[in-house]
Amino acid sequence: MTIRAAKFGDIPALAALMCEMHARSCYAGRAELDLKATKGLFFNAIQRHGGSVAGSTLANVAERDGTVEGFLIGVLDNCYHVLVELMATDLFTYVSERGDPRDAIRLLEAFMKWAKANPRVIEVRLGATNAIGDFERTAVLYKRIGLEQCGGLYQMALR
Repeated sequence: MTIRAAKFGDIPALAALMCEMHARSCYAGRAELDLKATKGLFFNAIQRHGGSVAGSTLANVAERDGTVEGFLIGVLDNCYHVLVELMATDLFTYVSERGDPRDAIRLLEAFMKWAKANPRVIEVRLGATNAIGDFERTAVLYKRIGLEQCGGLYQMALR
């Protein structure tokens, strides 16, 4: 298993994983995945990978035997959109059921290393939701890497 920076050539595999993720999510059958937007998101994330200013990204993949089985797309943004200092968050983190269960923690550890290396980043904020499975399993991973709960999310499905 290797955690590495995503390459433009990975976009078809990443899009396939996003389709898999969508099929497992609470949005399957309720909302349609836009493949063009998905590929555009991955393209932009790879293009801005490794930067240190607001809008910069971390686009990493978990690869096993030449096959991409997971990814994490992280982003830097100004804290609360109005502070000079930055926060690091993720847009998507996903590891297929074929992947090594340890891939998720390795992707998160690489994300934390990226965030901590930037002196302008003053906090990391990651959410755990019910979009795919049990959010409490994700919360356990977050606590394992040192994050603390800082609030809650509330939702109302309209369809």
